[in-house]
Amino acid sequence: MYDLDDVCRAALSAGSPTTVPRQERQERFDRALREEPFSILLPVTLTATRPLTEEDFIPEDSIEEMDDHLNFYLAINCDVDALFGTHFDQCDSWLNVYANYDLGSGEMDDYLEMTLCRYDDVDVPLRYRLTYDEQELLLAKVRDYCQHCGTPLEEWRGEYLAEHSQNAAPSATMEQSM
Repeated sequence: MYDLDDVCRAALSAGSPTTVPRQERQERFDRALREEPFSILLPVTLTATRPLTEEDFIPEDSIEEMDDHLNFYLAINCDVDALFGTHFDQCDSWLNVYANYDLGSGEMDDYLEMTLCRYDDVDVPLRYRLTYDEQELLLAKVRDYCQHCGTPLEEWRGEYLAEHSQNAAPSATMEQSM
């Protein structure tokens, strides 16, 4: 016998019927039920029932600089179950959503990183692939949020680029002298 949560995770790990052939889905499903922990097969990529809108997510809390990215917590301002076709509300779970801005490229990452926080203290990593338009929409929101917090996004990026160009300069000079 398997726990229903384990079967659900295995089914999610197997992949979408529209993108993964039936035999491969069956093999993934069987493998997921045999393997522990299930989290090695995740994150699961969610799909949306409609494009994200400006009102769906709101940057909130502190901005964290992590390696070469700025990390933003996004408060959910919509029915997440309707948006992603899930049933998180029905199982005493909630979703934390994060967006990352690449300081090097000056663009939003391709994915929203999410954590499904379950009632049984199991955190399940999820993600959502942003379209180009959603990335641009999110970039505008992040830019406004940084301005509101007192440090424009362009200033964050300028400091990062200046710091990294200074760090790269000595090694380039050394290579030229060799």
